[in-house]
Amino acid sequence: VSKPITAVAVLKLVEEGRLSLDTPAFSLLDEFQPPAGKDPDPRIATITIRQLLQHAGGWDSAQSFDPMFRSSEAAQEVGAPAPADCPTTIRYMLGQPLDFDPGSRYAYSNLGYCVLGRIIEEVTGETYADYVQHQVLAPMGIERMHLGRSLLSGRQPGEVRYYDDEGAPLAPSVFPDQGSPTPWPYGGFHLEAMDAHGGWIGSATDLGRFAWAVDQANPTAALKPATLTLMLSRPPAPLWEGKSDYYALGWRVLSSPELK
Repeated sequence: VSKPITAVAVLKLVEEGRLSLDTPAFSLLDEFQPPAGKDPDPRIATITIRQLLQHAGGWDSAQSFDPMFRSSEAAQEVGAPAPADCPTTIRYMLGQPLDFDPGSRYAYSNLGYCVLGRIIEEVTGETYADYVQHQVLAPMGIERMHLGRSLLSGRQPGEVRYYDDEGAPLAPSVFPDQGSPTPWPYGGFHLEAMDAHGGWIGSATDLGRFAWAVDQANPTAALKPATLTLMLSRPPAPLWEGKSDYYALGWRVLSSPELK
């Protein structure tokens, strides 16, 4: 549920005139450079913020891989400490070819929302967590949502303990000093790098507060009515042509005859 939160943060900045959905995303992140000896795919320069929100940026993990789960490889390629943080992962992917032309189709992308988190930081001058907590969640009455941590030692007060499937094999740790193998939920991946696409933890009550704060029936919604309509609007063909359900801006929209 982290992607809708990031989408609302982006749309808030759009409402304030601080961001445009059709701005090329990497024009705002020119400090991000590919690994030494690598040239970025020229199509990367055309990816817009809108396309990142729609999962149409050009990355397809089913066709290639999901870099958010390649912490060790990304860090080694960039020459950065392991496990790779989100900026390191972005730099790593600037040295990889896109899987399709941006805007030509949909493919669910964690990386796209990782990029959006860095754009929020660039525009606001705040960390992603601080901006979302203070400017998005707090006005909704949400004060206990936090970004999760990878290791058990970083568990938040009141946070559940996570367990793998019974009999699941241990995983190599992405933390060099942790030692391997480790249970997958605590070191098998780097959660801190996933802040803007999968890092938020919160209670069911706070998730309910968030949902109501962006509900079109709420007269005091966090976004303007036109923005809420845009947030849930069907993307242009060919992203979802001929399908009843679609992915809008941070939300999967399902259409059911029983609901009409």
